[in-house]
Amino acid sequence: MRGAGGGRVSIAGVACYRPGDRPRLFYQLRVYRRRKGEAKGFSWSDYRDLIIATHRQLSAPLVWCWDNLNIHLAPELADFAAENSDWLRIFRLPAYAPDLNPAEM
Repeated sequence: MRGAGGGRVSIAGVACYRPGDRPRLFYQLRVYRRRKGEAKGFSWSDYRDLIIATHRQLSAPLVWCWDNLNIHLAPELADFAAENSDWLRIFRLPAYAPDLNPAEM
């Protein structure tokens, strides 16, 4: 038997651009199989870990642009950004700006 199904796969990704370099894509996948206690989506710490991994891979300061997804507005992420302001700048896109966020078009 195949089971009830209804699982899903979520992805969090970042496209990185630096003058003179090729574009880079970093991402994390989250597979949800409807198991008890399994996380359905990304937590603030998953986004933090993606930012850290990106910073380590690029060995450069980051300028990060968020849309207004609830988890992106988590106080813990704001605290993390403040603690790492020497290499991380976070900007928030306006509430509705599909012209600035190609993923929303």
